[in-house]
Amino acid sequence: MPTLIAALSLAGLLKIAHLGLPPWHLAFWFAALLMAAMFQVMPMPLALLNGAGSFLASWLYFYLLDVTDTVMDRFMHYFVLAVGMVLLLGSRLFIDIKYYQIGL
Repeated sequence: MPTLIAALSLAGLLKIAHLGLPPWHLAFWFAALLMAAMFQVMPMPLALLNGAGSFLASWLYFYLLDVTDTVMDRFMHYFVLAVGMVLLLGSRLFIDIKYYQIGL
């Protein structure tokens, strides 16, 4: 479930990022959506810690996308876009496997 929420919210936030919102704003909403999905499965302190980690990871992701969005850094921009998305969604998949007992 968190992987699906992460994938859909990340895709939506990447579309909204073109409006010129600051990276911390996008990261806040990403973390808020994931924390809301985690409150039923994890203990509250662990869900809050997970939300803080999601905020920091997604802030770095959106910040690097913003910094590399130039004509000269086009390869790095797409590299950050692809690798960052895989890492963010991979961490959510790990949580799906660990807390929701979803097998591969």
